[in-house]
Amino acid sequence: YTGRPFRWLHVRIAPVGSFIIVTEPLGEDVCDELLPNRRMASNSKNLLNYFRITPDHRLLFGGRARFAMSSPQSDEKCGRILQKAMVEVFPQLAGTHVDYCWGGLVDMSMDRMVHA
Repeated sequence: YTGRPFRWLHVRIAPVGSFIIVTEPLGEDVCDELLPNRRMASNSKNLLNYFRITPDHRLLFGGRARFAMSSPQSDEKCGRILQKAMVEVFPQLAGTHVDYCWGGLVDMSMDRMVHA
């Protein structure tokens, strides 16, 4: 994202695409089954997925679905990929409608570790 005078950051951070889908409202009972403690969670895949329950009882499910920039066409393809991954994690959501889908860039450290 940056050049001079931020070279130190420039060589340590890479912008990567991340995409998110949000389901239709699922109801409190389904949300209790999926994530009973309502915590943010992720899997441990190399290209991980992250998910949480929204305040209006939807599942937000995100990840790096494709190596592409966000656009209407790319977001649609990524949404289908994420929906398939969501059903692999939560099979009970097969047939659940996705109401929202979007993407954008996030920063990732080159060594993929957290730094403060």
